[in-house]
Amino acid sequence: MSNNCIYLIFSKNRALQLHALLESVVQHVVGEYTPVILYTHDAEHASAYEDVINLFPQFTFVKETNFSKDVISILKNSKAKFAFFSPDDGVFIRHTDIDDVCVTYEGEDVIPSLRLGTHLKVCHPVGNKEQQLPEFTREGNKYFWKWVDGELDWAYPMALDTSIFLREFILICIESLPEFKSPTSLEILLQSYLPYLEPARGACYEESKFVSLPWNAVTTEISNLNGGISEELFLEEWEKGNKLNCRNIYGSLPISCHQEYEVEFVKR
Repeated sequence: MSNNCIYLIFSKNRALQLHALLESVVQHVVGEYTPVILYTHDAEHASAYEDVINLFPQFTFVKETNFSKDVISILKNSKAKFAFFSPDDGVFIRHTDIDDVCVTYEGEDVIPSLRLGTHLKVCHPVGNKEQQLPEFTREGNKYFWKWVDGELDWAYPMALDTSIFLREFILICIESLPEFKSPTSLEILLQSYLPYLEPARGACYEESKFVSLPWNAVTTEISNLNGGISEELFLEEWEKGNKLNCRNIYGSLPISCHQEYEVEFVKR
């Protein structure tokens, strides 16, 4: 049975950060999956996005026209069995086999996550609060738990950063929502389905595969905890011919799904 998976990336005004994510995808992610980047930008970021698109011709880029309709259209037009999402401000930090995580679904009521790992004992979005690890059951190379019994990140299956869903399931959920304007409002609205997920188990690897890098925020819909680095600074670095240096991020064991690593730039 095919484990083909669509990976939908959301990007706005962060070409340099998107470049880092796509570099990490090329370096670390294997398996049968299709990356699609849904992007939008202000005028001053146009040239930087053109650069990124030219650097990654193997990926599909879709310019946003109406976020809500675009997301539904992309999912509808895909023939993939599975789907997962992420914003552009994160990277894959170690070898990730999409086929291996997707086979977890066979006969299971489970929502796996690539961002979770057994070393994540702090929740960044709520102010770097300590969180208890759930009670795991190990099966092969994965760790399972009941989402309903988890705490904070371990109780958040409807996350738009690397929770893996059956495409038809998440499409039905999204189509039934009122119109949403960004990944932020989409994720907030998706939480209305939590009561229906009580039986679901989570699945993750011992070491997380993906980490979010909350150096800045481009949404105005909610106040997200972040490092306060302006998107203009990242744009200036890109225009100087620089990119993010992720050498200290790759292979690391973050304490949170969202971690503010030190920012380093190197020449592209």
